[in-house]
Amino acid sequence: MNPTSSWHATRQWISLPAEIFYERKLRDLSPNYDFLSIRAGSQRSTRFPRFHLTDTNLGVRVFGNYASNRYQYNAAIFDAARRTRTAASIR
Repeated sequence: MNPTSSWHATRQWISLPAEIFYERKLRDLSPNYDFLSIRAGSQRSTRFPRFHLTDTNLGVRVFGNYASNRYQYNAAIFDAARRTRTAASIR
């Protein structure tokens, strides 16, 4: 192969979304924009928020706010996927 040739190898990367989920607003709790929603699908979960370790797993989350957005709440159940050591190093 001639190193001065004009042919160059090209790489094309396909970017897929990290999160795929369905979200639905269940109800408005007051006229002050307080609400209750549910989200199901592949979404980010934080195991240790202070250390910024996040992962994308299948799960269901119920969330919302009340008292004129003074209080916010989250309740979630995630199926933690097992990762291999090489998969963890790629991230």
